[in-house]
Amino acid sequence: GAVIFDMDGVIVDSELHWKAVEAEFLQGLVGRWSDEDQRGIIGMSLYDIHVRLVDNYGLSQSREEFVHFYKDLSKVIYGERASLIPGFSETIQALVQRGTPIGLASSSPHSWIGMVLDRFALRSHFKVVVSSDDVDGRGKPAPDIYLFAADAIGFDPTRCLAIEDSSKGIKSAKAAGMRWFGLRHGHKYDQG
Repeated sequence: GAVIFDMDGVIVDSELHWKAVEAEFLQGLVGRWSDEDQRGIIGMSLYDIHVRLVDNYGLSQSREEFVHFYKDLSKVIYGERASLIPGFSETIQALVQRGTPIGLASSSPHSWIGMVLDRFALRSHFKVVVSSDDVDGRGKPAPDIYLFAADAIGFDPTRCLAIEDSSKGIKSAKAAGMRWFGLRHGHKYDQG
């Protein structure tokens, strides 16, 4: 089978850094933003976050403006602050040695994924790289990203293992019919 990795919180510790900058940014946009609000958007695509803010917080900013703001934040996070999750390099090397096909499936835009792949020289390890950009912005927990990744890597979803760290990501993998590993933030894998 194939192994398909989520990116944020699985390959890089970006969620840690997003929490700091994003909370301040979103509070400035919608006037209130709690830890609970922040937890509610983990694993969501930008498109889905924008819809949620418009519907639930009265955000008036257009999607284009919103995405543009995030572009600047993303450069700081992926280009400078984020680092690889401990154990990821060893895991990927072991899979490469075994000849296991490896994919990446993230709700994040391709531009963010590209910064991570280039900065840490990971591009050559992944047979497929899928973003919510590829499925009209439908992020996790919808199964679209994982279904698209399985199809692109050439395996039935039931023969793929998803490595995830968020409940939205696990729901997405389950809905796609995949087996999954949950990565807890103590950086331990547990089988689902």
